[in-house]
Amino acid sequence: MKSDLNKILSLIIITILGTLLFVKCSSSVPQKEIGEVETELVYKNEILLNVKKIYCWINAIPGQKPRFQVTGELEILDDNNYDLKQLKIVRIIILQEKKMIFMFKPNVKEELLKNKKNVIFSTIRGLLLNAALNEKKPVDIVIEFNDGSTDFKYTISNITIEKAV
Repeated sequence: MKSDLNKILSLIIITILGTLLFVKCSSSVPQKEIGEVETELVYKNEILLNVKKIYCWINAIPGQKPRFQVTGELEILDDNNYDLKQLKIVRIIILQEKKMIFMFKPNVKEELLKNKKNVIFSTIRGLLLNAALNEKKPVDIVIEFNDGSTDFKYTISNITIEKAV
């Protein structure tokens, strides 16, 4: 009698564990139908801006040490993710092949309009060249912003370096 009771008890336990294991392993994630498209927010935690102009060049005028120069003009559009009035450029990072070459605080001029801000930025005197910069390869410019409470980054890729002689 005890062996029959043990068999029944074992069978009940195996059934319960099997049911729990089956329920635990089944997916509750809804499956997408064929042709269903998931939209992605393009500017999630990003600055909405238009790059109007951007230039990088090496000032190699004879009689002076060569210096790396950057200047750009941006049009920053208003968005709920940041306070446009307080939004400032805090730093610019120059990358080449994903390696940091320069980092600097730019000279900035701003013009606040109704729902946008026009910003012109540049190096102040230019940056002394270093061995890490390959003037024949393009650079990426990472612009770091802050609106008083949140940091934002915007990357402009594949900028050709000009040479002024």
